[in-house]
Amino acid sequence: SEAASKRSSVKMAQSKRSRNQSSKQSSQRGKLNSAARRTKKAPTFSSWEAQTYIPPIKKSWEELLAAKPLEEIGMFFYDRLFDAGGPALQEKFTTDRDIMGVKFAEMLASIVASVDNPYSMYEKLKGLAPMHIEKGVGKQHLPLMGQVLFGCIEHILQEKFDMQA
Repeated sequence: SEAASKRSSVKMAQSKRSRNQSSKQSSQRGKLNSAARRTKKAPTFSSWEAQTYIPPIKKSWEELLAAKPLEEIGMFFYDRLFDAGGPALQEKFTTDRDIMGVKFAEMLASIVASVDNPYSMYEKLKGLAPMHIEKGVGKQHLPLMGQVLFGCIEHILQEKFDMQA
């Protein structure tokens, strides 16, 4: 009877530990699922934004490709970025400039191609973050990169450049 009582106490303690562990795991899964829901929420465009911005973005991209080959657009971007950012920024990029130029231009083409699908575009952009963080490129570099990109587009398109696009 004493032995049965001990076995019962042990089983109750094991059951309680199991429930606590299960509760912790469930809580952790809940946090992960909640985080996943937050990060997977697709950005959206209003119909006005889509009608206003998507056509000129696609038109400008077509004009860029008509003016320069894809790989030249990318190399031109890195030339100007490194001129503007100096050696400290250039040191963060260890891959050959020609290879980076092609990859940049291909990614930019992919982003433009998905501009009418906000979630796809968001996922492509989000996928770039780990690589850039690893190289030490942070959000403090984004304004310069944006200025250089728009400067490149303006330089290539010249009088066809429209800041609204």
